[in-house]
Amino acid sequence: LFLHTFYSYQLLDRMDTSAHPQQLQLVKNFASSKACTPSHLLVLGKAASEGTPPNLLVAEFSLKASIKTALASHSPNYRVISAALRNLACLAGLQDLSGSKSDAVYGVYRQAYQIVVGLREGEYPCEEGQWLAVSAWNKSYLARRLNQASVGIKWMKMGLDLSRHVESMKKYTADMEQCLEYFQKMIHSEAGEHALLGKNPDECSQQEGAPSTS
Repeated sequence: LFLHTFYSYQLLDRMDTSAHPQQLQLVKNFASSKACTPSHLLVLGKAASEGTPPNLLVAEFSLKASIKTALASHSPNYRVISAALRNLACLAGLQDLSGSKSDAVYGVYRQAYQIVVGLREGEYPCEEGQWLAVSAWNKSYLARRLNQASVGIKWMKMGLDLSRHVESMKKYTADMEQCLEYFQKMIHSEAGEHALLGKNPDECSQQEGAPSTS
């Protein structure tokens, strides 16, 4: 059934975007079958995201369903889950650029954090955990260059919290903590100067949702 679904999807992919609703229904029908596995959904999600053009609705549905069904199993396959999360983060990045998914990328990282924090050491693939921590931390640079201080701090906190649950990243946490503390002090100092000058803080300063760094 999986091969039938996969090849049917590929045939529809040769048509224009008018076939996208048919592709979504095809995948949804397969997802509701007993033959469906998280690995199958991961393959379909990757195929949908790499299509010409990509079908973002199918990709998002498949990757989210892959994660959900894998987590619901008695022995979750965290290699499948981590691969689906990485692909979903990249997909959400594309949707954010198009303006259709505000802050969707951060939502994926928050979901990943909630999964990782509940696991024993070594359960989540080390290289994928490292990718999550490093890529989250790196996202703060762009926000800081755009003078979106609170967004930068939010991503720094996410990268730091993820790094605390990845063995290969723990040696960097002290430096990351120092960097975050320095940046926060610098922002508070600048905020005080702006208050004296009558300037408003950036609009992003009201955003919440980063995990605690305590």
